[in-house]
Amino acid sequence: METSRDTVLRARYRQWKHLADQYAFFTLQENYAAADSLWKRLQETEREIVLRLPALRDFLPDPAAEPLILPLRSEEALIEVVRVPAEKRDSVLYLFYLLLPEGRKHRLYLHVLYVDTLWEQRARNAYELLRSPGSVVSGASYRLLWGFLDSLLPAKVKVVYFSPDGVYYLVNVATLYDAQRGRFVADRYEVRYVASSRRLLLKRGRFPVQKPVVVGNPDFGALPDSAAELRTRSYRLFEGGIPPLPGAEVEAKGIAQLLGVEAVIGKAATEDFMKRLQSPQVLHVATHGYFVGGGKNPLLAGGLLLAQAAVWDSLFPPLGRDDGRLTAQEASNLNLIGTELVVLSACETGLGEVRGEGLYGLQRAFLEAGAQRVITTLWQIDDEATRELMLSFYQNWVKRKRGEGVDEVFNRTLRTFREKHPEPYYWGAFVVMR
Repeated sequence: METSRDTVLRARYRQWKHLADQYAFFTLQENYAAADSLWKRLQETEREIVLRLPALRDFLPDPAAEPLILPLRSEEALIEVVRVPAEKRDSVLYLFYLLLPEGRKHRLYLHVLYVDTLWEQRARNAYELLRSPGSVVSGASYRLLWGFLDSLLPAKVKVVYFSPDGVYYLVNVATLYDAQRGRFVADRYEVRYVASSRRLLLKRGRFPVQKPVVVGNPDFGALPDSAAELRTRSYRLFEGGIPPLPGAEVEAKGIAQLLGVEAVIGKAATEDFMKRLQSPQVLHVATHGYFVGGGKNPLLAGGLLLAQAAVWDSLFPPLGRDDGRLTAQEASNLNLIGTELVVLSACETGLGEVRGEGLYGLQRAFLEAGAQRVITTLWQIDDEATRELMLSFYQNWVKRKRGEGVDEVFNRTLRTFREKHPEPYYWGAFVVMR
């Protein structure tokens, strides 16, 4: 937009960037009165920009042009989860919409699960046992979260499109273990995550893309004594400094070589570099991720750490200066229209805060920026195993068959990876979201 011939658009975009920086600055400093006064102006400016961008007409959904029936094959099914608060205190309704093709028609089923919030906590606790190596695999989370759905799916179903909500955002249903049959959900179905069933209806045009971009092991820098007089944050991500990621650098260089590009590492892996991206075909980022939660705007509570992040790890930078953190709010404003795949090879990049309209975090942000698929993680991942998995995935990606998409390639890679690393701790953190 900064190079557009539309002078009004350029001016509105500069105004919008300034307002967005101010909003983030005051929100992070918990000056909510000032932040709220900027929010309405920010939204109005954003709407003006969208209306002046004809290139977005093919990108944004057009409900009038969308088909009424999802394009499901005979061996496929869709499950969309909707979490609704119930009238009774501490109770919720989980609505499971199950769509099955029957010949040329489709049949929609509704399954209702009435539970209390304690059920959600039990389900989450049972699942979190998978988040450490060597843990005992239990069937408890399967019985709580998936067993009843399994009983509704016909035997012919092999692929399940799954749109989560509530506690289901925090689990990878493919890793749930059916103790009675001695198998994981991934052994029975190929699970393909979708942010919303509506995304299966989108018919996006072809957009020009640039060469892949691979970022890894930024130079996080060190805290300077001269910054001591600046205002400190209410939290600090890494006590004692942000550790470097030499494994991430090896991963980035190996993937960059496979994709035929140079890896962006060290001092070059800046927040400014990320913000200047223009629709790379693939974007792979191997660095530290974080999510602290509890703030007013969850899109400002999580992000990726880039070069010089340690300089501002416990301090607020002056307004208008990058702090080495690409927040989810900033990521949602990247230009990734046409980007086939974003891989966030960092810890807990799939986490966020569940609110009325879904999960607010990095995953949602990169999808909103235009990416067609985003691979994120649900827990702290093993560095060596992650590097092995990612290199195998990209080896398969560059040799993929005609018509084979990200979901198929990643699931095929995962099946081979599981032969060497059968524990879900090693493979279960990764989720491909469409």
